[in-house]
Amino acid sequence: GEMTMSNLTICDMTQEFAEELEVWLDEDCLITWEDMEDPDMMGKVAVIDEEMVGFIIYSGIARGGKFIHHIFTMPSFRRLGIGKKLIHSLKPGRVTTDVTDKDYRAYNFFSRSGFVTYSSFNLSEDLVWHQMELKESKDSVELHNRLKWVLPQ
Repeated sequence: GEMTMSNLTICDMTQEFAEELEVWLDEDCLITWEDMEDPDMMGKVAVIDEEMVGFIIYSGIARGGKFIHHIFTMPSFRRLGIGKKLIHSLKPGRVTTDVTDKDYRAYNFFSRSGFVTYSSFNLSEDLVWHQMELKESKDSVELHNRLKWVLPQ
């Protein structure tokens, strides 16, 4: 069937979604509803036609900022801009995360999504820890707005 992004909605994590998540996440990235009950932990889910296709887990940081702990999109729904929409749902305020360069998929994803490294240090000889923040250049916003009209939605 034709995939349309027009029926994508971003909504707050609920217990129902969190329980569904426990079923389709691999163990090493397991977020339970108990984690979500930590008042500092918040989540949003991406839903298409009532089916959960992605989620983001974050916590609030100083001055209204947000720190991303986990972001995940179902493999069959990747490269459609869902992750980016989840990230942008955390604005306004500073949005940060950290990754190692070993996790090149995450590093590349955040870089493509407008994040830049504001601080990095070597954990070991071949492992660099990157603290990244979402930087909106005027160009990227204008380009994005222009592309919205050019690309079929």
